[in-house]
Amino acid sequence: MPSIAARVAGWQRRLGGQAGPLGPVSAGSGESPNGQFLQVELLLGGTWVDITSYVMVRDGSGSVDISRGQPNESANTDPARATFQLNNRDGRFTPRNPAGPYYGLIGRNTPLRISVPSGNDKSYRFQGEVAQWPQHWDTTGTDVWVELEASGILRRLGQGTSPVSSALKLSLTSDADNHPPVVYWPCEDRQGATSVASAVAGVGPMAVAGSPTFGSSTAFVCSEAIPMMRDASFTGTVPAYTVTDVTSVQWLMAVPQTGLADGQSLMWVRTNGTVPIWEAYYDAADGFMRMRGMTEAGVVLYSGFGGTPVQGLLVNCSIELINYGTDYDASVWAQEVGSIGRGGATVTVPSTNIGQVISIVAGFDRGLGDTAIGHIRLLTTADFYDIYYVLNAYAGEHAGERVERLCGIAGVPFESGGDLTIRSWMGAQTASGVRSLIDECAEVDGGILYEQTSAVGLGFRPRPTLENQSPAVTLSYTGNQLAEIPTPVDDDQYTRNDITTSRSGGSSARVVQADGPMSILTPPAGAGRYDTAVTVNVQLDSDLLDQAGWRVHLGTVDEPRYPVIAVNLAHPSITPSLRTQLLAVKQGDRIAVTGLPSWLPPGDLSQLVLGFKERITQFEHRISFTCAPESPYRVGVLEDAVLSRLDTAGSQIAVEAGPAATSLQVSTISGPVWTTTDVPFDVMIAGEQVTVTAVTGASSPQTFTVTRSVNGVTKTQPVGADVRLYQPTILAL
Repeated sequence: MPSIAARVAGWQRRLGGQAGPLGPVSAGSGESPNGQFLQVELLLGGTWVDITSYVMVRDGSGSVDISRGQPNESANTDPARATFQLNNRDGRFTPRNPAGPYYGLIGRNTPLRISVPSGNDKSYRFQGEVAQWPQHWDTTGTDVWVELEASGILRRLGQGTSPVSSALKLSLTSDADNHPPVVYWPCEDRQGATSVASAVAGVGPMAVAGSPTFGSSTAFVCSEAIPMMRDASFTGTVPAYTVTDVTSVQWLMAVPQTGLADGQSLMWVRTNGTVPIWEAYYDAADGFMRMRGMTEAGVVLYSGFGGTPVQGLLVNCSIELINYGTDYDASVWAQEVGSIGRGGATVTVPSTNIGQVISIVAGFDRGLGDTAIGHIRLLTTADFYDIYYVLNAYAGEHAGERVERLCGIAGVPFESGGDLTIRSWMGAQTASGVRSLIDECAEVDGGILYEQTSAVGLGFRPRPTLENQSPAVTLSYTGNQLAEIPTPVDDDQYTRNDITTSRSGGSSARVVQADGPMSILTPPAGAGRYDTAVTVNVQLDSDLLDQAGWRVHLGTVDEPRYPVIAVNLAHPSITPSLRTQLLAVKQGDRIAVTGLPSWLPPGDLSQLVLGFKERITQFEHRISFTCAPESPYRVGVLEDAVLSRLDTAGSQIAVEAGPAATSLQVSTISGPVWTTTDVPFDVMIAGEQVTVTAVTGASSPQTFTVTRSVNGVTKTQPVGADVRLYQPTILAL
């Protein structure tokens, strides 16, 4: 509890409207190069401006509070959050105050960052945006302040500002696309639509003649439902644009297996060039798409060329005009969904005047029936092949690479927390918001999505980077390096021993923990049944069994949880080097605690950091790490002396052994007997860790020569005590 002097000083600061003393008292070793512990900055006019002197930590209760990461084991990463008060007596933090020094510089989503010194550098604890500036004052007008709250980029991504579209529409309309379409009509309009909406600002809708069935074809995984044309045609007017050497009109199309009448117009393109009309049409003789060039009067100038199958196929089509100097090539192409290549043909036009496209008509003859057409667009670049992955809605994409790509689409800075190309293949990208699509990736991979502290951006740490880690920092319980007693929680909140995983539009798989203390067996033989079902967007049904098995593995950890491990960087026990290590801990790192009391289970405490809560006052800098058990992430490694061993199928003590016995008789009751050559290795017997230095006997029972009480547990081992490998091989997801 702060002293009376501190309370009086805080009261004086409030009455005087002064900021709290944020000096080197909390810097651990006074290592701040500028004598200042905390630094708070706003990005004003493109320059980071230090506003620390206006931060108010007062009355013995005010503080700078920061939270980021996951709030618990089962949750997704929450938006980072920072809260504190700012002295606003001169009105500088009132955005609409024209007399304020920061007028015109602060407003909605002004970037803010918070750092503390770390050696001769800074450790950024938060970087985010200030969405609002709530004003407060007392009745005298002496105390004027802002209750500031800043949030990480995930808040804005979750506010509905991110694109919500099919994979193809998202790709074609994203800011990350270097070649945006001149016109683009997705044709994803719902039933009841009377026109085809444009996805390009300033471009009008396509006019509809006839009665198409909107929202009826879901054949393309990269698209929401598109219309079957029936007796309809769609006509779109193309505004003036800068003509280049490439004109490419593209669309998705699904001609029914029964085909169409011969000569039916599929796509009709009118230009002001040498050849006014280019038309892709259907050839009933072979189910091919061909193209012809005509005059305005309908006189055919170029006829019958092309020849690429479309009947009964899902295809991405293109009418392509490319200038080669003294003439240009006119081509018609079709690329089947799932194929990298494309088919078609080209005719050379002895002219350089491609002209500007004036209008585009789908189904000019109004006789396409059950043919589905969508995503009609005009591009001025030949990027036809680049669309292969988009047509498959990026199925087979690595989870981490999808996160990176989605961040690019949303214009969010991204950093990699490891190799993004390690397994975890995603299914088709569905029509959803960027935030939910990113969370899908973390769900499939088992990795960690995190917010950067050095930029207003995101990062992704793939699951393999969580496995088999050395501690990023080791804390001593007896050395008083913890800010509070780490309280174990031995409950069933996250217990799951019967899990079914499903793939949307696919199959399912189920894994059940059938034996052991965390199994579905009735207590005390097991824990009882804890079942759940999870839908995961994996690429293949064959991935579902692994997904279910990994979740059962995580849900049957037989040890207490330590949800919070807290430190105070201002405490004398935190040395400068330890403080640097603590400030460097990242989401997903392993931390260890040694010297735990004897009444707790033996061994060191080992946890993975899932999130952070920080409180900074004039007296302390407390970091509370949100944690989960680290042991499930010790997984098999081929040819590793410890991590490549297979556990016994069932072994037990055959003859009672006293606490000092160095020879144990072990019976194998299921499966092969223990190795006699590959020693040493450790086993666990009724809570006692034992090192086996030799094994003799080719049949059960065998004799183990051992070193007892490796983990400090000393006890008599009775007949029937279970003998298990201390660190069995666990297959990672």
